[in-house]
Amino acid sequence: MKIIHKLRTKNSYFYISLIVLLICLWATWFFESSCAEILFFMDYNAPDLIDAPKAEVQLNFLASILNWETYIDSAMRYIIHIFPLFAVIPVIPFLFERKSYFVFGAARFRGYTKSLAGAILTYTLKGGFCISLAFVIFFSVGNIFMIPSLEDIGGFASVFPKGFYAEHAYLFFVFMSMTIYFLTGCIFAAMACGISLFTDKEYYVLLIPVIVYIAESYIGGAFGIHLFQISSCVGAFNTLYNTLESFLPLLPLLIADIVLITVGIRRKRNGIIC
Repeated sequence: MKIIHKLRTKNSYFYISLIVLLICLWATWFFESSCAEILFFMDYNAPDLIDAPKAEVQLNFLASILNWETYIDSAMRYIIHIFPLFAVIPVIPFLFERKSYFVFGAARFRGYTKSLAGAILTYTLKGGFCISLAFVIFFSVGNIFMIPSLEDIGGFASVFPKGFYAEHAYLFFVFMSMTIYFLTGCIFAAMACGISLFTDKEYYVLLIPVIVYIAESYIGGAFGIHLFQISSCVGAFNTLYNTLESFLPLLPLLIADIVLITVGIRRKRNGIIC
């Protein structure tokens, strides 16, 4: 088991997902915030700009986008649609484990069900931690350049005293990363683990959680049912719901995960016994 724990620690999929998510966040912000246009593509010889030095105009435009609200809003413009994918990628090695020593070495486990559940918990936490760590890094870099342009960012900050966001914007975003983003990542990582108990196809494990996320967000939005608006958890940086209400859409998926994993583990256990 020591070797297995060592291999899980060196999970390359975790680092791939972390790096890709960070690259996507910064690349999206760079283009969607108009930073790329300001630095490289803007015509500074235009009649309304030609009277001022180019460097001065650039600095003025850059100052207008170097704020926390633009930083996260532009960075999340497209990632919000595939958010679960980055929590699911670190789970892929669990599928390999489930198809290998959890089958061929089943007789060596003192408690097969406990060991399988422990592996699922490990990968569930890895998926949530991957998302959380990526955003903590993203916001830590942003803290060097960004300032808040709003006094209040929305309902998710309701747990803090009035004026907290304006004075401690970085701490607010770290709080968001370590709570709702971590838990959302765990929910979809657990879902991927549950799905992997029923299929050997990696693309099912990758795609089904994203499809569920998109479908539930659409249903919740179309019928105005907050309990199914899972995308509001990812959009916690700009929501009308208070801190507690923002977590509610995670409950139906948590219940579904528990059922899926419980049935899946029982199915595997019975298959091994047979």
